[in-house]
Amino acid sequence: MKIIKQYLNGSIESKPMDFISSVSLCILQFILMVILNIVSSSIIGLFIGEQWTYLFSKIITNIIVIILLLKIYFKPNSDDKRSVDVNYTRSITLSCLLMILLLTISFRLITLVSFNPIMNYLASKSKMLHYIKEIASQTNPYLLVLEITLIGPIIEEILFRGIILNGLLKKYSPAKAILFSSLLFSLIHGNLPQMFNALFFGILLGLIYIKTKSLYAVTFTHIIANTLSIILSVLEEYMPILGNPLFLTLLGLLLLAVFIILYRKNPLSMEGKAT
Repeated sequence: MKIIKQYLNGSIESKPMDFISSVSLCILQFILMVILNIVSSSIIGLFIGEQWTYLFSKIITNIIVIILLLKIYFKPNSDDKRSVDVNYTRSITLSCLLMILLLTISFRLITLVSFNPIMNYLASKSKMLHYIKEIASQTNPYLLVLEITLIGPIIEEILFRGIILNGLLKKYSPAKAILFSSLLFSLIHGNLPQMFNALFFGILLGLIYIKTKSLYAVTFTHIIANTLSIILSVLEEYMPILGNPLFLTLLGLLLLAVFIILYRKNPLSMEGKAT
């Protein structure tokens, strides 16, 4: 756990990474996840039930993989001082949180409507999505929600923004680095509907990451977006208006307008705070 603390306090920095290296990292991460998940599940399953085995093996496997990747792709700071600007580990202010909340909700509402026809078409063609839904239906719903709204966002942000985008920014322009990291973020979702949505969401996360210089900011964004998707899917049954495309679009545009007005008044509201 020491290396995670070093990452968070900025005493280590990412090594420069080209696109091929970032692809190799994703492949390595996948292989490690598969192997360690099998091993941890087998061991943990000897002591606790199947549902809890899934949760704990997932957490343990991800922690081990992140530690290994940090050891491989990070190095001590060359100037021997904290480098929060390099490692993008700034904390976030309350005003920054509120701005992110506005932007994330507006983005999710607008894309939910505009992407819906494309997503439905891709879903009808995706065998992988049906397979994923079948597995999800056999998983404890509470554990599934925990994974979607908390575990997944934390791990994915450390990997794709904290490690991959960090490294790419030392090799490419911000635009190229964001595009490359978003492509990889999209591909790891494994099915066409999620890949399409994840590409644009990855771009948003990359922009927020660079603007705030904070891993906490993008993790918060990811958690809010995933949580909102679940809340809307549950509440739609009781509040039919939440299934109305026009209502969602207008609400999303209204929130986006509020965000733009507030940001123009105070651009520093999106800045992270050095720790």
